[in-house]
Amino acid sequence: MSPEPATAEAGAAKVKPLAAAETAVRRLLLMVGFGFAAFVGGSILAVSLTTRIATRLEGSSDTTRLIAGFLIECSWVIVALPAIGYLAARFLEVKPWPTAIIGAGTGVLFQVALQYVSSGAEGLTGEPARQIGRLLGTALGVVLTATAVRHGRELAKISEAKARLEAEKKKTQYDEFVRQAEALAERREQVPIAPPVTALEPVKPEDPKG
Repeated sequence: MSPEPATAEAGAAKVKPLAAAETAVRRLLLMVGFGFAAFVGGSILAVSLTTRIATRLEGSSDTTRLIAGFLIECSWVIVALPAIGYLAARFLEVKPWPTAIIGAGTGVLFQVALQYVSSGAEGLTGEPARQIGRLLGTALGVVLTATAVRHGRELAKISEAKARLEAEKKKTQYDEFVRQAEALAERREQVPIAPPVTALEPVKPEDPKG
């Protein structure tokens, strides 16, 4: 017995785990990219909102400023990340909870790293209320992102089903057109072809003298 089939099967068995691992790494990098993009975009949005509403919050109560600060600081995870997850789910096969958790975790790591670089360890431990609010915002963003991804996948499946039905409908119409064309061609082949009509020679008038 030749060892070539066994070698081919062993090679195929090795390729499948490698392909699965490569796919998993790509998905992980994609979800990390979602979190980074959400954090960057949300931070830009937060800075813009802060400069616009800072003067309006000067005479507000502490509760109002606390809520506004919470929404602004967590806008990247409760607004930007769900929006990115929803858009991605409309076109890509992504899972709700892994996308939400990995994306939010990536953004939080960048956020904590920036705060540590700017204010050191005292900045992290000196504001416990801010850290608790950040954790609550992250948890809320994870839930919102998972919900958005799930909703996006449901709409994507509906769109795919409609596209599949349209394709099947067009295929059925094309098959019916082909059948009608074939039937018309068969009927034309069955019709006998009439012989060509020959021109009759003109009859000469009889000679009255003859």
